[in-house]
Amino acid sequence: MDSRASKKHIRISESGNLVGFEFFGQKFPLIPRTFFYDWIYINALEQNRELSVLVRDYAGFSVIEFNPEKSINC
Repeated sequence: MDSRASKKHIRISESGNLVGFEFFGQKFPLIPRTFFYDWIYINALEQNRELSVLVRDYAGFSVIEFNPEKSINC
């Protein structure tokens, strides 16, 4: 289903609070808050050495603009 429909899925409202992330059998805690997403980005850069060298020239970057008052990650 598309992202809007998935956000309205009944499991979202009935499953309780988020307790962590699991990715290919590896579990990640909710705290520190950005740990899981940081891990994803670092591993993506590890797989692309050329890109990992290029991003060193930037003080920061984002994949999408988002409102940090509504969400910690995007």
